[in-house]
Amino acid sequence: MSENQDTTEQQRKMAFEATAKEAAGFYNMMLTIATAFLGGTLLFLEKFVVTSVFLPSIIILTFAWLLICVAIICVIRIRELNLRSGKYFLDGRVDKAREIDNRNKRLTKFSVISLGMGIFLLVVFGIVNMASNNKISCSSEKISSCRCTTD
Repeated sequence: MSENQDTTEQQRKMAFEATAKEAAGFYNMMLTIATAFLGGTLLFLEKFVVTSVFLPSIIILTFAWLLICVAIICVIRIRELNLRSGKYFLDGRVDKAREIDNRNKRLTKFSVISLGMGIFLLVVFGIVNMASNNKISCSSEKISSCRCTTD
């Protein structure tokens, strides 16, 4: 092998390692964000839920949690397929590795969309409940102020 081929092979190896490291960081970030939003809503659930809008809130929250869980499951599957793709690539089965990589691209887009929609629904859930909570507290303040001013 010539020195030029060695340099090219080293550059390809370095590019592959950098890409793999970036992908791992991206998927770790997605898992961190997804679990943080999921855990945060579980932790602060009683502070947001208002009984007057209980059913719509639960429906919104259920879909948000489902979408976030789908994103988490997709990322786990992507990581598994990445390992399989790498094994195929090292074994010289480049076509099989590319096939898995193409599937992973679609799965990655789907997981990002699921996570984004889940977070959006959590924001909607928070806004609906905070607005309802604000209306309830305002109306209760009006009632109490009316009672205080009557002689």
